Order: sequence, then C-alpha cells, then structure tokens
Amino acid sequence: MVKNCYSFDIGEFECLAVSDGIFNYQNLAELLFPDVSKDELDRICKEHDIRLEKCNNWLSDYICLVINTGDELILIDTGAGKDDISSPETGLLLDNLETEGFLPSDFDRVIISHVHPDHIGGVTSKDNRLVFTDSEFILWKDEWDFWTSGRVEDELKGYFKHELIECARNNLPPIKHRVNLIDQEMEIVPGLKIFEAKGHTPGQIAISVSTNDDELIYFSDSFIHPIHIERPDWYTAIDLNPEQAVKTRCNILNQASTGETLLFGFHFPFPGLGYLKKKENRFFWRSI
Repeated sequence: MVKNCYSFDIGEFECLAVSDGIFNYQNLAELLFPDVSKDELDRICKEHDIRLEKCNNWLSDYICLVINTGDELILIDTGAGKDDISSPETGLLLDNLETEGFLPSDFDRVIISHVHPDHIGGVTSKDNRLVFTDSEFILWKDEWDFWTSGRVEDELKGYFKHELIECARNNLPPIKHRVNLIDQEMEIVPGLKIFEAKGHTPGQIAISVSTNDDELIYFSDSFIHPIHIERPDWYTAIDLNPEQAVKTRCNILNQASTGETLLFGFHFPFPGLGYLKKKENRFFWRSI
C-alpha cells in the first residue's frame, strides 16, 4: 500500500509529512548533474544502485510538511496542484490532507519555500481560485520581487522556463494581499525560524523547527537528490545561481553536522526525513 502521510513529533510540535505524489522527470543526468563527467557520475550512481544505461528517468517524490504548534497550524509548500502543468500522479496534497482530517481553511499560515510549480502549484485551484482562503502566506521578498518583475524573462534559464513563468503568473497574484514578505532571518512563531537558502532560486528559504532540544531543518530544494548530500558541489540544471546554491548547501550541512538534526527534503524518498552521517570528511544521507 502506498504511504501518503507520515506523522512524527519535533518536541512539542506535531508534524505530518504529506505526499503530493510522484513526478517522472526525464534525463536524470542532464537535470541533476549537468556538469559532472560521465565516468564520475557512473561511479557514484553505481554506489547508489542507479544504472543510467538502463534507466535515465528519475521518479521524484513531492512531499509537503504540516506543523501543528498547538496554537497554529502551518503548511510548508502546496505541491503541484491540479492544472495543465502538473501530472496525473501529482497534485494529491489536498486529498491526502483531507484523509488526515485537514481542510485548506484550517491552516493559519502557508509558507512557500520558493516559486517553482511543484511548490506553489497548489496555491490555486484549476479554475484559478485561491485554495487557502483563510491563510497568511509567507515568502522571501527577493523571491517575490524576482518572479513578479521583468527580470525573470531575462535571467531564468531555459530548463522548464515557460512552465515556471506561467505557474508564477497564475499563483502569485491571488495571494498579493495575503502575503507577508520576509527580508531577514526571523522567527515566525516561537520555535519556527525562516532563513535564506538562495541559489536554487533568488529567494528560496529553509525552515528550522526547534523545540524541547529537538530540531528539524526543512531544506526544500537546496538538495534535490541524496547524492547532493555527498557532493554538494554538484549543482543542478535548474539552480539559477550554482555558486550560491553550493554555498547554501554547505551552510545547511554545517548546521546539521552533528548528525542529531532531523532533515526534510521535498524531493527525497518518502517521507523525506533523515539524518547526516559522516565518513572520511564527507556527509551521507541516512534515511529514517
């Protein structure tokens, strides 16, 4: 049976990893490791039991996070939604939330890590109506400014360019009067802090949850595949600023270097949770 939700606690906070489905990306090497030599990529892929010569597709999970602080109900990212950009195997977030007893109107805040279709596509319905009608939206100001200005046409790379711009145009205007634009690291509610994680996009954010000596970092797309934990210098074709993306990865690895911080990756195998382990001066992903 497919697991769609996974509950866990971070101290006093009740958390729920919720699947939005699985997307089949074409050409794993070109998308995730565009600047890596074939020999080096073959070597590390064999270590992960990935045979590029047999299958070059990548089945990626989409996983959102619900945090119940006791005082507020918070959703991090909204999945791909149900529009022409998404696939039939994604956009399942609302159905899976309802199965767990949650409705869109229940959420006090919706945090958007960055403006890519798999993270903001669920902001609106197929008929362009706002889904989370009672929520405050939180987004980094540089991210908002980039996607709502003419810069995006000139600076965005070719990979998925049309789809990314179209999704931003569909999903950002409806939240214009409900969005809280953050421009500095800050605690949104006690125990939940937002910090800048730019590089993948100009204003991607990560979220730190810390309570009762437990800590979780939701790193969004700072790392897209577990191999990027081992090789943080291997950027992706959709990292807008590869050098900054590498700096952000190293920063997160340093924050979680003790191996006691629980990490959450949107694209990692469900439920997206794991810890760092270190061997010979290199970090590795240890799934729960």
